[in-house]
Amino acid sequence: MDSGFEHDATATWSGYIYQGYVAIYVALKQICRLLSSPDALDKETIGLIYQLEVENWEDVAIVREDENRKTYLSIHQVKNRQENNICAYKRALIQLMLEKGFLNQQNLGVPEAYLHTSREIKEEEKEINQLLINWKNSILEFYKKISVLARTKNDQVGPGFKEKVNEIIEQDPICLKRASYTYLLSDIVKCVKNENDLEVIIEAVKHLKEYLDKDLAISGIDEKIELYLYDGNIKSCNGNELYEKIVEQVEKYKCITKSSDNLIKEQYEYIADKLVGYMREQILSRHELMQKRWSRRIGV
Repeated sequence: MDSGFEHDATATWSGYIYQGYVAIYVALKQICRLLSSPDALDKETIGLIYQLEVENWEDVAIVREDENRKTYLSIHQVKNRQENNICAYKRALIQLMLEKGFLNQQNLGVPEAYLHTSREIKEEEKEINQLLINWKNSILEFYKKISVLARTKNDQVGPGFKEKVNEIIEQDPICLKRASYTYLLSDIVKCVKNENDLEVIIEAVKHLKEYLDKDLAISGIDEKIELYLYDGNIKSCNGNELYEKIVEQVEKYKCITKSSDNLIKEQYEYIADKLVGYMREQILSRHELMQKRWSRRIGV
């Protein structure tokens, strides 16, 4: 099942490279953790039931799937940008909150949710957590207002109803870059602007309410999001730093599996290069496919 959420981690070539680095690092980290845990799994079992997803529910995700169910263990938003203010990543964090809640509603697990940045965020954890709570509350308040509007009957409408509808829609604390969502918002605004009958306006609001329930699972939004913490309590990594951490994970994997065979650093780097190159091709292919799909939609 593909996600309807849209991602923009790879808007530039440097974005492709950085997202590939994060994907490889997260996958290697998970494999090493599974191999070295008290209930360690063998490589073959890990390969069968654990998956790395790219550009589906999130920029990057770790999934466990067996004959019983599919479970998302972690989802990751990836941002290779210069801003170091947490509010610059508000849209990405809200998307993580929504997706985490939606996956839970769909019985696909309650994954850990992380934001990866190439620059260290200046705010402290306590301040970030409070902002996440505030954003969640604003979204739930918006949802509550939409729900009230959707239940409105014609004989309950008082003076200024259309202005009130416009005011609520303009608040839009979700700010989701998703064509179907923005269309529903603009449709309500258009109905009000064209002075449509109240029934038409209320019906448009009902469509938005249905979308918020079924496609976004707004009532289940989960604010428990973290900035990803790399080994050594490092809060961010640029591309070069992340590449070095991938090399470290390759070396760790070889050590755990007792297959290092006295390899030197250049050989670990060669393996890392192969992994990163493969992932880059996969991400590029995925984006080309998505662009073709969007182009077809635009053409229609």
